[in-house]
Amino acid sequence: MAAGPRTLFRAAESFPVAGKRKIKLPARQPDRAARTATVEMRFGEVEICRPRDERDRNLAKTVRLRLVEVREVDTPEGVEPPHWRLLTTHDVTDAEKAWQIVGWYQARWVIEQLFRVTKSQGLQLEDSQLASADRLVKLTATAIKAACIDMQLVQERDGKHQSPASTVFAKLEIETLEALVPTLEGKTERQQNPHPPRSLARASWVIARPPPPQRHARRVELLLQTPRTDYLQTGYGEIPCHPPRAATRIKTGMRCATPLRRRGQA
Repeated sequence: MAAGPRTLFRAAESFPVAGKRKIKLPARQPDRAARTATVEMRFGEVEICRPRDERDRNLAKTVRLRLVEVREVDTPEGVEPPHWRLLTTHDVTDAEKAWQIVGWYQARWVIEQLFRVTKSQGLQLEDSQLASADRLVKLTATAIKAACIDMQLVQERDGKHQSPASTVFAKLEIETLEALVPTLEGKTERQQNPHPPRSLARASWVIARPPPPQRHARRVELLLQTPRTDYLQTGYGEIPCHPPRAATRIKTGMRCATPLRRRGQA
């Protein structure tokens, strides 16, 4: 620290409490269940000194930042309390802006999950053998979009946010998903799609539900119904089938295309 308290920890302690709020803490495997915590928040401006052993002497001697500290109060017995010290370059002039920084930090759980989906637990992006930076950037953009769609479908599977299917899917894709609903529903109430028509939760139910073997052919037939014989209409435009006599089935949740022969063709 350039002036005042010599450490960040002491600087945070010197700030007055700017407010209290209840925040939701997600579950953390294997030993922490999801819960709601009451936290108090402090914020202020600090000036960070350049490290003494830094070799690059062209760096600024000090950097002025904003420090937001969040600490739980009245922590339940046997529970580790959250205690966050957040440094930011954003202007924090009042409590609302400080809480916004806290909200952004809480979103890190979603960001980390996004990286997991694109890498080891999903699309295996790191296994790509592309050598061109330009192509790798395009592949990464596609993977990020696919991962976002997958996460939206998972987060909305219970209809909590009542998001429309148009959040993710194009008009023709929504019509296809709606056409698939009766082919996947059973006779009992528990086997029915419980979500409103054209909702994202309804689409998530369709994509996650495996088709009964006897109905699989009908499901494929619906997926192949497109305006042109050798093209599929998708959210990215028309995709030609290669070879022309082969159709292409769109795996809706991942937005990827795989060759599939038309029924009746050898």
